[in-house]
Amino acid sequence: MKKILVLVIVLFSLQSCSKKLDLVNPNAPNPGEFFKTDADARSAVNSVYNSLYYDGQYHRWLILGENFRSDEMYASGPWDQMTTIGSFTQATIWENVGDPYWHAYMGIYRANQVIEGLTDNTEVSESAKDQALGQIYFLRGLYYFNLLKIYRNIPLITAVPKSTAQYTQPLATPEAIWQQIESDWKKAADLLPVNWPSGEAGRATKGAAIAFLGKAYLWEKKYSEAKAQFEQIIDKSPYTYDLMPNYGDNFNETAAANNKESIFEIQWNTKVGGAQPGAQNGDPNAAALLSSEWAMIISPVGFGYGDGKARPWLVDEFLKEKTVTNEEDPRLNLTLLYKRPGEKVYGLDWATGITTADQNSVYIKKYTLWRTKSGYNAALDAKNAMPYYVMRFADVLLMYAETLNELGETTAAYAPINRVRGRAHLADLTTGLTQKAMREQIAHERVTEFCGEGVRFDDLRRWGWLGDPIKLAQLKQHDPEFKTYLPGREYYPQPQNLLNTAGYPQNTGW
Repeated sequence: MKKILVLVIVLFSLQSCSKKLDLVNPNAPNPGEFFKTDADARSAVNSVYNSLYYDGQYHRWLILGENFRSDEMYASGPWDQMTTIGSFTQATIWENVGDPYWHAYMGIYRANQVIEGLTDNTEVSESAKDQALGQIYFLRGLYYFNLLKIYRNIPLITAVPKSTAQYTQPLATPEAIWQQIESDWKKAADLLPVNWPSGEAGRATKGAAIAFLGKAYLWEKKYSEAKAQFEQIIDKSPYTYDLMPNYGDNFNETAAANNKESIFEIQWNTKVGGAQPGAQNGDPNAAALLSSEWAMIISPVGFGYGDGKARPWLVDEFLKEKTVTNEEDPRLNLTLLYKRPGEKVYGLDWATGITTADQNSVYIKKYTLWRTKSGYNAALDAKNAMPYYVMRFADVLLMYAETLNELGETTAAYAPINRVRGRAHLADLTTGLTQKAMREQIAHERVTEFCGEGVRFDDLRRWGWLGDPIKLAQLKQHDPEFKTYLPGREYYPQPQNLLNTAGYPQNTGW
């Protein structure tokens, strides 16, 4: 009886004092209490950059989607998760559909946390807040830009959910997403510095925000607005962007990072992380090496996985013109690896380095380590620190030329185009092209300058080629995978688990 009485008293005491026991776990992170110092703001910003390295972003699936859906490349390996990307036949349950979505929204969620944590904060210095928020707005704009061009129909989330009821947001119109992207990149341009100290190089800059805002306007066909953005950073102080004298220096592991042509790049560091070079699902863990998997995927069998090859028509595209000294376009040998007189594969003769079945294959060369490594080794490209360009200054010049042409200022478009051609030692374009002919010329210039850099499919979609029967027939000649393209499949399907939980309608064509 005494034991029962004691138990009742204890339970009553616990119940009556329950409010006093509602304590905050001091070992658990609390976003509302996190931002105390400038260093805290910096750490939070780094977490938003971190999402760029996820499997669904620039570590693997985003890059594969950008390249394999174009007529430049195809997945040559046996894995259906890769091969279906280029044939527009992905299954909605696969990670190649879901991971780009989830991992972008991870970055957006973190960005929203930082914005809310720094808004009205009085403990972090104003300069640190401006630098942090500038980067956050840039990154959130980039995540939304990638989501919009991949899925089109997505929710717009600009605040951290305060309840489970807010976990699922309705789909926004593409116009609303564009407005958010514009807003984020405008804010970033206002807050970011022109340059960072050498130890901080690689972070988003004011020039990057301006260039990406111009790109957004170009996508939206707001040509006057795009022109105004590009003109701010082309040969205008304090910006010092320029073309590297040697095209190949953009793809040289020892010279490429943070060069004067880089607008924004994804950087890798093979001295960071563990020894596992393969993809890591979700948050990269301690076993993951901070290295690019792109080189492993596109390098020939024996030097990488051999899972991604280039289409042969690209060789002919480069050979359409000779240089002013009657030589091949130098970008050809720096971009493509294929059977040609004297071609070497990591120091080996072609017949020795390439398997018998792949003797007539074409590979993307620029993102492999052919300069710095030699000999036959199955893991040559496993540890690769080659940056992956999200945008180069050459892209700004050619987008500017396109903008001028669409505004009817075709004569003015020659100068930025000839600047890019001049680096490749090609003769200046002959004046007199019509607006339509200039569009075709710009398409050629962009293939030879950016082959294998993930911009081609964006261009095809932006130019409306997939909806043009004549152009679509040309794409089918370049790449038989376009025979299975269906209208609407220029966008990914909605991930199946999202359909199940959020009740979103499936995208058109799927």
